[in-house]
Amino acid sequence: MNNMIHTFTMLCLIVRKELYKYSNVCVKRFSKILGFLALWLSCAVNIVHAETLTSGAVITGIEFFTTNPSNGKAKPGDQVTVKFNTVGVTQTPVVTIAGQTALVTNTGIDTWDAVRTMTSSDPNAPVAYAISATDNLGSPGSASGNSDITFSSAEPPKPTITSISKLNSLGYTQEKQPSVSGSADPNSLLTLYLDGVKLAEVTTRPSGYWTYTFATALAEKEYVLTATATDSYGNISSLSNEKKFIVDFTALPPDIKTLTGLNGAGYTPINKPVVTGTSEPNSTVRLYINGAKRTELTADANGNWTYTFIPVLADNTYVLTATALDLASNLSQYSAPFNAIVDTKNPSIPAPPVIPANGYCPDNTPTYGGVTEAGATAVVIIDGVSYGPVTADENGKWEITIIPALLDGERNAKIKVTDKAGNSSESTEVKVIIDTVEPDKPGLPVAEDVTVEYGETVVNTSYPTVHGQAEAFSTVEVRADGRKDGEVLADDKGYWRYTFQSQLSDDTHNITVTATDRAGNTSDESDILKLVVVADKLHAVIDLDGVFEKTFLDNDFLVTAVSNSPEIITFTSSNTDVATIDSHGRIHIVGAGSTEITASHIEDATYTSAQTTKTLVVHKATQILTYKDMVEMERFGSRYSPAATTTAPLELKLETSNPFVVKVEGTTLIPQGIGLATITVNQPGDKDYLPAQASFEVSVGDPSSRDIVVSQVLTPNGDGVNDLLRIEGLVKYPEHHLMIVNRNGVPIFESRNYNTLDPTSPADAESFTGTTKDKGNLPEGTYFYIIEYMKSLELKKQTGYFVIKY
Repeated sequence: MNNMIHTFTMLCLIVRKELYKYSNVCVKRFSKILGFLALWLSCAVNIVHAETLTSGAVITGIEFFTTNPSNGKAKPGDQVTVKFNTVGVTQTPVVTIAGQTALVTNTGIDTWDAVRTMTSSDPNAPVAYAISATDNLGSPGSASGNSDITFSSAEPPKPTITSISKLNSLGYTQEKQPSVSGSADPNSLLTLYLDGVKLAEVTTRPSGYWTYTFATALAEKEYVLTATATDSYGNISSLSNEKKFIVDFTALPPDIKTLTGLNGAGYTPINKPVVTGTSEPNSTVRLYINGAKRTELTADANGNWTYTFIPVLADNTYVLTATALDLASNLSQYSAPFNAIVDTKNPSIPAPPVIPANGYCPDNTPTYGGVTEAGATAVVIIDGVSYGPVTADENGKWEITIIPALLDGERNAKIKVTDKAGNSSESTEVKVIIDTVEPDKPGLPVAEDVTVEYGETVVNTSYPTVHGQAEAFSTVEVRADGRKDGEVLADDKGYWRYTFQSQLSDDTHNITVTATDRAGNTSDESDILKLVVVADKLHAVIDLDGVFEKTFLDNDFLVTAVSNSPEIITFTSSNTDVATIDSHGRIHIVGAGSTEITASHIEDATYTSAQTTKTLVVHKATQILTYKDMVEMERFGSRYSPAATTTAPLELKLETSNPFVVKVEGTTLIPQGIGLATITVNQPGDKDYLPAQASFEVSVGDPSSRDIVVSQVLTPNGDGVNDLLRIEGLVKYPEHHLMIVNRNGVPIFESRNYNTLDPTSPADAESFTGTTKDKGNLPEGTYFYIIEYMKSLELKKQTGYFVIKY
């Protein structure tokens, strides 16, 4: 409508202008009429826009535009344009927008654009305008008023981010697509940024509340969320507060790393080992042993954690596993199993190296062996040098050959075995003499009771006696015609003497000898003694047979003696304190030890006399100890006798491992305090009986079922009685904490390793003796204690008091 009126008005003005050129009065009057009509139409248009119009130049068709996307609004930086028409205006009109001069451009015949960029100094109000123009007749005209565009430069309030779904107090959420919410300027456009990158846009509600749920799953990491708000004018708020959060929906299983003392075979000799591992930083680690929960602990900021096993672990096979509860409350899977075998016992003491009975060895690369635990290692130590190691097979057998070769001489040898856990035991040390050199050739044998006939050595017996010289202590083998007849031991000067045991025929015989030293090295054969035998009697020989190794208390037994002579054989014993023998060869054992049993007969017309001796060894008898089953004893309760006896007619002795728990008087047990004690029954044996020993455990409890009993009196005067604070039963709870305070509650003593002089207390344990480092002896009076201790993984607490007196 306005455009039509504007067009018609322009036509009227153009026609008026052309008619005005003519001088005809009628024409001029008509042109004036058209002028008035155009003025009226123009006024009609201005009335429609509510403009203030002054007379003179005609300003029509005023319209307003802004670059702000929101219709009818503008903010700093937006351009406001006033479009308008004029009639008969040839000079550029002057236009102000919001009080400031605008840039005016002629866009056509009597059409104009006035443009101005709004600034933050402009008033927050409808945008005012003013137009001034002069027509070609010199008549001024103007128009002014408020446009239909409202300006605002006010920054909307900074939005807030208040919550993230399932966010815990530590800033963690398990949500992969969490929801966030907050408040901002009502009906504003909220822009969310994640780690500084635009995430999404959300329109706030009339109340200012807004919410957003992540459209895609987030990775596990830490995020920073911020936001700005844009109002309807396009003004953008300051950046909101930072909302940090960590997305964590999985927990990594812990990793058990080490266990003190654990070797490559999976063994440790430590029964209070320290286990270490890693987990997510600051996570709660739950440690399990053989499937049972042992403890909970917290990993440090680097994810490291450690635990010391208290109370100690028994020797056994263990499987350690762990789970982790991370800061987002995710519970991990179990860790990989960590296997360990606790073995604190030393292997059985090995037997010493086996050497010849005389201690001599002819081999300078000897081989030693033995039996120990399967899989244990063994070494042979000779003069401090270790040979080996070797590993025992599945049956515990092992063998080591000494290389390089040993030098001849006396050596000290022992065996050391080490089990898979590293526990070791050593045998007793034995002496061995390495001798690899053969003796010198013995001297020529010399026959006794000889005559020399025609240059020949003649004897008148079929059992001649010969003697000679060889290496001292060597074994001399006597041969006749290359056949061994027997052997004899040379004395410390090398002298030997031998009577043939086999009958030599009347003939000439070649007699030779060899010498074998104590190491078993044999010399070359001696030179030959040619001996002529011309005999007159037969040689008698006695064969003595039977068992010559017995034990004291064995029954009587028989030995037999047979001779090739018909003479009667008689028997004798060299030591009747060990055994006696009758004329029939019946032996009666009298005591332990050794005796020589001799069978002999006299000569007769045909046979020589004869004698044979064998050594009878009688071992000591074994004692058998017996005692009654023990009962649970009560602290300071009734005495008890275990009625210990032995099968030997000998006196027994009882000993206690812990006199603070059980005291021994003779063969009677007297309960003293709470705890365990080992009672040992000893019998040292005598000349006829082996020593014997037996032991059993005695448990002493409290009648009122108390775990711990604290002495109520402390008299630290050095008399050996109540000089330290006695705490019965505490040794059974190595994981404990003792605190002693005075009447004012001031701590004066604290210990986690308390010693009550119990023999089983740790060597580095502490005791309270009524003194402190800084104050010396404490005054007499009443003091109070607090004891916390772990019993079956449960924390127990006991409080009470005691009195110090001098």
